Amino acid sequence: MSGRNVGLTATSPNSSTDNSVSGSRQNCDSGCNAAAAAPASFSHTEEACKLCITIDLVAAARRHLSFLRSVAGSPILHQPTAILYSIRRYEEIWMPMMADLSSESSSVPMLLPPMDVEWVWLCHCLDLEHYREYCVSKFGAVIDRPAILDKENEEYAADRCRDIWNVRHPSEPFDFDFDEDNSSVVTTSDASSSRDIFASVAKHNELCSFFSDPFIPEIVYLVSARRRYINFLLLMKKSAVRNFKMVPAADIRLMWHTHQSFPGRYVTDMEGMGDFGRRVVGFKDQVSTEEAERTIRAWEVEFDEPYERAGVAMDPPSSPGRLFFNWDALNNDVNRHYKGLQPRFLMEVTVFLKGKWKEKECHNVSKTFLRMRTVRSHKELKLDKSIFESSSSEQWRKAWHLYCEFGARGIVIEVRKHGNGFLRNSKLIKKIYFYWNDLLRSTTLTLIRELEFELRALSSVTPPVQAPYLLKTVPDCVTDDSGAMISDVILKMKRYRPQEGRWLSRTVLDHAGRECFVIRTR
Repeated sequence: MSGRNVGLTATSPNSSTDNSVSGSRQNCDSGCNAAAAAPASFSHTEEACKLCITIDLVAAARRHLSFLRSVAGSPILHQPTAILYSIRRYEEIWMPMMADLSSESSSVPMLLPPMDVEWVWLCHCLDLEHYREYCVSKFGAVIDRPAILDKENEEYAADRCRDIWNVRHPSEPFDFDFDEDNSSVVTTSDASSSRDIFASVAKHNELCSFFSDPFIPEIVYLVSARRRYINFLLLMKKSAVRNFKMVPAADIRLMWHTHQSFPGRYVTDMEGMGDFGRRVVGFKDQVSTEEAERTIRAWEVEFDEPYERAGVAMDPPSSPGRLFFNWDALNNDVNRHYKGLQPRFLMEVTVFLKGKWKEKECHNVSKTFLRMRTVRSHKELKLDKSIFESSSSEQWRKAWHLYCEFGARGIVIEVRKHGNGFLRNSKLIKKIYFYWNDLLRSTTLTLIRELEFELRALSSVTPPVQAPYLLKTVPDCVTDDSGAMISDVILKMKRYRPQEGRWLSRTVLDHAGRECFVIRTR
C-alpha cells in the first residue's frame, strides 16, 4: 500500500472565576443549552433547565485534567510515606488555614495550595460523605474549593497562597520537597481521620491514567460530556433506575468528579437528587455485568442513543485505543521537533445501527447488505456486513469500530443488494455520508442518518489528535562517496575517472508520500 493511502485501522466491534450570582446563572444557562442539543423530548429540556449547575464544568474539567497531568508520575500517587507526609501538611497546615481565612470572608479564598496538598484535598473531596463529616466536626462548616479556572488566576492564587503560607508557617516549606529518609513523616493526632484520608488518596491513585487519552481535554469533547452528564442526572431522577446502581461512562465520570471537586457548590446543585452518590458506582468499585447492561438499556430507552460511543467507555484502560496506541509515551513528544515531516491526526470512529422492518420486507432484507468505505484514501477498502447481523428493533448495535486518519475526510455507508448473475455483482441502492467536519461541528460529536427499511445509522467520533509518524523507505540509486549516482553518464562527465566508494541508498517518505531524507549505507 502506498504512503498516500494510509487512512485507518479497523478493530472488531467487540472562563471566568467570578463567584457572583450572575456568573453562576451564566453557567447554569450554558448547561441548559448543552442539554437542549440532545435528541431528547421537550420535557427533558425543561427538566435540564431546572438542574442549575453553578460552575462552568467545561472550564473546570480542563483545569482538572491539567492538574492530573501535572501529578502523573509524582511519588504522592503510590509511595505511602509520601502520602502520609502530604496528609500531615494537609491536616495540620492547609485545612486550618483555609478555615480561618474562610471565616474572615463571605467568599471562598482564592488560594492554590502546593501540588501534594491539592492532590490530597481533591481525593478527600471525591469522598464527599467523609469530607463533609470531617469539615463539620473540625471546623463547623464545609470548606469549599475556589473556582480557579484559568492560568492567570492560577498563578495569582499560587503566589498569594505562598506568601500567606510562609508568614503563618515559616518552618514548613511551601513546595512539595519530600525526602524518603525524612524522619518528620508522622500522622496527626486524629489517627482515624488520617486513615480515612489515606484510603481516599490510595483509592484514586490511578485517576491520572484513567483520563489520560489525549482527546479528552478538547473543548468539543468536554461540551458533549457536560451535556451527557446533565442527561445522566435527569435519568437518575427517574424511579425506573432507583433499584440498581448506575455505571457512569468515562466522560460522565469526568464531569461528576469535576463537579464533586467543589463540594460546597456540589451540595447546593444536587439538592433534590436524593442519595446520588450511593446510587452510582464509584471510582474503582466493582462493576457487575448486570449493572452495566441495565445502565446501557436505561439510557437507550430514555434518550434513544447509544450509551458507549467513540472515546466513551465504562472502563477506558481496557479500550482498544489504549492497546493500539501508547498515548502516555506520545504525550511527551507531540511531534513538534521534526518540522520536515507531515503530521498525522487520528480519531476514533464508531458506527451503530438500529432498525426494524415488516414481515413482507424480509425477503428483500435477506438479499441486502451494508458496505462501509472511506471518502478519501483506501479506495479498495470494503467492509461488508449483513443487515440481519447488524441491527435490532430493540437496541443500538455496534457495527464498525475504527481508528481513522483525519485526512480520510469521512466514511460512506452503502446499501447494496446481491445480484443473481454468475459474477454475483451487487447493486447500489442508497449511500449516506458521515463527514468528519460535520461530526465535529455537532455538540454531541454524533450524527444520525436514515437508511433503508427504517434502519438508522449513528456515527460518533473523537476529536483528532496528533499520532505517531508513519514512515517507509523505498530503494534509491547506488552512489559513490561524493553522493553521485554510479553510471556511465557520470563516468563520461568525469572523463572516465573511476568513481570511489559504493553506497546503497534508500529514500524515506512520510505518510503523504513526501520525501523526508535519504539513508546511505556503505
